[in-house]
Amino acid sequence: MWTGIELLHMLQDIRLEYPILEDFFAAVSSRITYLAVPVALNLLFYWCINKKQGEILALSFVPALLFTVVSKYGFDQPRPWELDPSIIKVEGVNAHGPSLPSGHTASAISTFIPASLFVRNRLLGVAMITLMVLIIVGRLVLCVHTPLDIICGIIVGLVAIAISWKSMGIAYDDDRSYHIVNAAYAVFFTVLFIVSLVYWDADPKNIAWFAGIFYGMFIGRTLDRICLRYEIPQTGIKEHALRFVVGMVGCAVILLPFIALNPVWGSPIGGALMMIWAFFIYPYIITKKRIFC
Repeated sequence: MWTGIELLHMLQDIRLEYPILEDFFAAVSSRITYLAVPVALNLLFYWCINKKQGEILALSFVPALLFTVVSKYGFDQPRPWELDPSIIKVEGVNAHGPSLPSGHTASAISTFIPASLFVRNRLLGVAMITLMVLIIVGRLVLCVHTPLDIICGIIVGLVAIAISWKSMGIAYDDDRSYHIVNAAYAVFFTVLFIVSLVYWDADPKNIAWFAGIFYGMFIGRTLDRICLRYEIPQTGIKEHALRFVVGMVGCAVILLPFIALNPVWGSPIGGALMMIWAFFIYPYIITKKRIFC
């Protein structure tokens, strides 16, 4: 099967000749850029800019990342240094488990393409696309993915965008359709989680962490639609900024203690509670207590 691994030999030679590239691309592809930044962008839109766009981003980014993480165990494609011993493994870079498809790529595509289309400032849009390209190129320069992994990650990201955009376009303003879409996502990923654990020998701890994020988002969005129907307050930039900062601090306060207490099972519990906070509890507080309004 073609993987395009030949390209990595050239990129590895360049990286070894210019060691600064390793540090640069390791920083660019850290958890901050492919996890924290996408989550922050999702919630910035959901809380402060345009709720529908925030939901499109959430239903694009989270499913794309989940699908890549889980499907890796089904494809079970070795990492480049396992395919070719001449490829040098870069220590300290985030690259765990099987290789195909690229989760960083799917995450970057599914977040920064729609977000760049939503923002009104062209420079911000260009900056997002630039960061997306750097993340993808960095996975090749660091030799943690083959071109095949990257191509599959791009496809997953684009499909996630298309499904999210279309489903929210149809269902956002209709409660029945909205819940059907929500339920369809839940059924699909529940089946995928079960298959990965039963048949693909997936890492239960890794699956649990991402399942917590997904089900927390599912519960939070459902509760919002049934009990609240959050509407973004029409306020100034200062109030929007305060709302965003306080919300993100709340996310950290909820998630980090659980991880510190028990990194294995604290992560999925904390992740689920963080998403419920983000999509329902915090909007409820904003609406009912009229803070930052």
